Amino acid sequence: MAITDTAGLETFYKEHRKSYMWEERTDAYIVQCTKGADLAGTRSAYKKIAKGKLDQEALNAKYCSSDTIPCITLTHLLVEKGENALIDAQKGVSGPGPVLEDVGSSTFVIVKGQRSPEPKKLDEARGQITSDYQEFLESEWLKSLKEKYPVSINQDLLKQIK
Repeated sequence: MAITDTAGLETFYKEHRKSYMWEERTDAYIVQCTKGADLAGTRSAYKKIAKGKLDQEALNAKYCSSDTIPCITLTHLLVEKGENALIDAQKGVSGPGPVLEDVGSSTFVIVKGQRSPEPKKLDEARGQITSDYQEFLESEWLKSLKEKYPVSINQDLLKQIK
């Protein structure tokens, strides 16, 4: 019932949105460069990357030696502590992190900043909200049934059965 009652679900969410909160999160980019990339140039452009002025396409056009094969991958993440080891290693310090060399590629993190705790959007926590709404509906239904059909135990009859 909770799955099909979208209006009721939205109302329930609005009344209980403080129950569905993100913890403090780190806003960061992970930049991965293959051998054909200008790593130093990419790292020096970290402020433009953090401000969103350079996307993956623009980075590849500017800092990739091959104009046909992309050599830079840019991934934007908004993560809580413990979700990404590379970002956690930055310890919330803004700016570019150290370069990690791997076979054929180099990776570094750019921490844009910290986001304070905030309520999750309905779509971000829909499963949990739907489950909680279903439990709420069931408890309300049981309460109304108890009011409508009060239970009384015939003690004399119960003693005879024993």
